[in-house]
Amino acid sequence: MVEAYTDGDMPGSVRVAVASDKGDTLSGHFGSCLRFLVYQVSPTEIRLVDIRDTMDADLAEDKNLWRAQLIGDCHVCYVVSIGGPAAAKVIRADIYPIKIADGGPALEIVSQFQKAMVDSPPPWLLKVLWAPWIDRIGSRRLGHHRGWILPLQLLAIGVLASLALMAPERLFGPALWLLLSLLLLVNLA
Repeated sequence: MVEAYTDGDMPGSVRVAVASDKGDTLSGHFGSCLRFLVYQVSPTEIRLVDIRDTMDADLAEDKNLWRAQLIGDCHVCYVVSIGGPAAAKVIRADIYPIKIADGGPALEIVSQFQKAMVDSPPPWLLKVLWAPWIDRIGSRRLGHHRGWILPLQLLAIGVLASLALMAPERLFGPALWLLLSLLLLVNLA
């Protein structure tokens, strides 16, 4: 059953689409599924917030692009199968496609995603999770996005400069953890 959701109801949550051909299961190919089940997932809660019908995709000039735009507010899309050109369009829409060929009950699959979110989020998910907090940072003088982009770029330049000034034997010796931490910081910036 679809539950109401407004932005901010579930802090630290992400939106997940599930390609479905029947019931509440992951059972659809991206390019031909009948609908997308859309869940809002936080570390403590999962809500089915929408069911999006894909029948109008047949009228679109580019069916895969139409489908990617239909779920454009989602961060992740679970599918049973997806072709290369469709995957490229999904990724260009800033949606991370995840293929599970066997499918299964959507709630179980989304629950596994939620567990991964809490226990060991992959690096791409960390970016998705911390983006809302970064977007709150702004500057009246520099503008909304420049208020956080410029400081992070300066931080990245500082990290790279400090790496360049360190002796190689120090970087790859006992301070390897420092190198890896700095590289992760640059990646997240």
